[in-house]
Amino acid sequence: IHSGAPSMNGLRAATTILALQLIWAFPISLMQNFYRACGRFSVSQWIVNITRVTIVAATGVTLVLGGGVKAVAWAQFVPGMVCGAIIFLVTRSTHPLLAAGVRYAELRAIKAMVRPGVLFGMIMLALSISQQGPILIISSTVGSVAVALFATSRTLINVVRQIDRKSVV
Repeated sequence: IHSGAPSMNGLRAATTILALQLIWAFPISLMQNFYRACGRFSVSQWIVNITRVTIVAATGVTLVLGGGVKAVAWAQFVPGMVCGAIIFLVTRSTHPLLAAGVRYAELRAIKAMVRPGVLFGMIMLALSISQQGPILIISSTVGSVAVALFATSRTLINVVRQIDRKSVV
């Protein structure tokens, strides 16, 4: 496993790649939900599961092969984009009325959607900052051992919280 400290250029590249992943997350999710709109819930869930498993597998292979921060970022970005492209192509051929595109776009409708779209983008940004912000701060101030402890503790607490909510309901 790659144990050297990543370069600043590698960190910038990884941050850019992960930002692209964040930007494309909403449109890809929207395309995945086309199947839910057609009443094919299981297909939608399978797509999500296959995408996630592929990302985890690609990340694991990258780490085993000694990939650095940038390689891991690519390993998370590429499978999601490939799955998104496949979804786009399949949806376009099987459900042409639901296929994403700009052919029938109207400027008036685009203007009406900009403000709510920016607000939804802010939700995604806030979620990303609330999830990853503490880890970034801890890693830059205390170190990687503290990150591992914090991330594990947070996960265990969230699991207990979810179990507690289900027992109350």
